[in-house]
Amino acid sequence: MACHLPRGPAAVLDALHFSHPRLTPLSDQDWREALEYCDTNRLTLSLAQVLGREQCPQWVGERLEQNAASNRRRFDTVMELYGSLRGLDHLVLKGFSHWPYFSPDPALRPQYDLDLYCPAQSLPQARERVLSLGYEPLQGRDEFPTDHLPTMIRKTGWRWRGDFFDPDFPVSLELHFRAT
Repeated sequence: MACHLPRGPAAVLDALHFSHPRLTPLSDQDWREALEYCDTNRLTLSLAQVLGREQCPQWVGERLEQNAASNRRRFDTVMELYGSLRGLDHLVLKGFSHWPYFSPDPALRPQYDLDLYCPAQSLPQARERVLSLGYEPLQGRDEFPTDHLPTMIRKTGWRWRGDFFDPDFPVSLELHFRAT
């Protein structure tokens, strides 16, 4: 069964062929659909990297610049959290550990959580450190067996406002105990 994408998302995916990034002209509605598609599929920052300002309306260029700036702020928050975990026996999984092989700059990749693998002997110390930073385990997420302790997050009262790049989006943390 063939999958049909709306005109906007299809044009964006076509433009992400990095050898010839070129975008067909789009209406504002097409752009809205394209940006929504990119946001939900974590392609917005990649699009911003390949798209020239002359290839999009001013409002799209401004939004992409704002998304990149907001993501940079969130990346700084992730790195601040990571810095506060200095001294723990761990490995970073996913996220900024993929740099430089999957992204030229780790701040150009959306990262919503921090995943650490901790050997069994250091897991209790890591958990205590994270709790001391104001993180709490999320309730109701233990239904399925996992390879990590319950996801932890600071409860800040933050609410979803439809912005995938909201720098106030709380960074969650997972302490993995099994390398699978």
